[in-house]
Amino acid sequence: MGIIISIGMNLIWLTPIVFVTSLIGAIKAIKEERKTTPYTITCSISFMLIVVSLFFSN
Repeated sequence: MGIIISIGMNLIWLTPIVFVTSLIGAIKAIKEERKTTPYTITCSISFMLIVVSLFFSN
């Protein structure tokens, strides 16, 4: 159980970085009229991880 907690604590620092970079990538892809599906999937998964970790932290 301690391993899962330590992985979760490390994901708290990693997911906002992934969220912001995928959001920037999606905006660039929209401007260049490219496909945004990978950026959208990555952005939504990282956003869900952020929300779930904030929900269960209290």
